[in-house]
Amino acid sequence: THWNPFRALERREDVFDDFMREFFGKARGEEGFMPPVEVAEAEKDVTVTMAVPGVPKDKIDISVDDHVLTVRGEHRKESEEKKQDYHRQEIRYGSFARSVRLPAEVDAGKAEADLKDGMLKIRLPKAANPKAQQIKVKAI
Repeated sequence: THWNPFRALERREDVFDDFMREFFGKARGEEGFMPPVEVAEAEKDVTVTMAVPGVPKDKIDISVDDHVLTVRGEHRKESEEKKQDYHRQEIRYGSFARSVRLPAEVDAGKAEADLKDGMLKIRLPKAANPKAQQIKVKAI
């Protein structure tokens, strides 16, 4: 792992963003949910895992822009003909958008995403860094 002096600041930024979305989302009465996420970095890739139970793959949109991965989706409630009186309703429905800052530069064009048992796993290969090269000076 390479030392990054801004890594702690990025983590604080993510925590602050999550807090603001949670606080102001509830204040505006937004429906929906915020899926939990894990970001892991290996030597050759970055893996993002997100819990999205009940969200079909055709309702998930994934994009990468300026070192930020954004996953958007929608979890719809199946409508039923008869009315029900709920005694408890904890399942969150609606649309969501979750953005996370990636710990390394990635090649988004080679990314792969799999959805299995409600877990979305996105593998993003790290971008190849240009190797240092020697440049010979010619005498003119």
